[in-house]
Amino acid sequence: MYQNDIPDLESIGSNRFENIFSVEKTDTNGYYFYNILKTVRITSNNLDEKYYFKYNVSKIIPYTALSYELYGTMDLWWLICVINNIDNPIEFVEPGTTLNIIKKQHVSTVVSAIKNQL
Repeated sequence: MYQNDIPDLESIGSNRFENIFSVEKTDTNGYYFYNILKTVRITSNNLDEKYYFKYNVSKIIPYTALSYELYGTMDLWWLICVINNIDNPIEFVEPGTTLNIIKKQHVSTVVSAIKNQL
């Protein structure tokens, strides 16, 4: 079950990071929690080249702003980090860095594959 499947919780975008992890409910107090103990790993090594392109970063930028620049939403910062095996999304991207970026038309396919991996 995911956040959008629970009427008591606010509905969020299907591609948001929170929606790739299942949501569980505690037995004792009825609180909901994300099952975030699983690792998400998908790299360009095991992804067909038709799904992504190379992007050369030209300025210091946070992943949320890069996501907005590339996808029109800040919500896909995590996808940029996952595909590039970035463990610390707090650090800004440095100019000259080349990143693999999922093409817009394939985001849903890749997000679904990640969900199925979990």
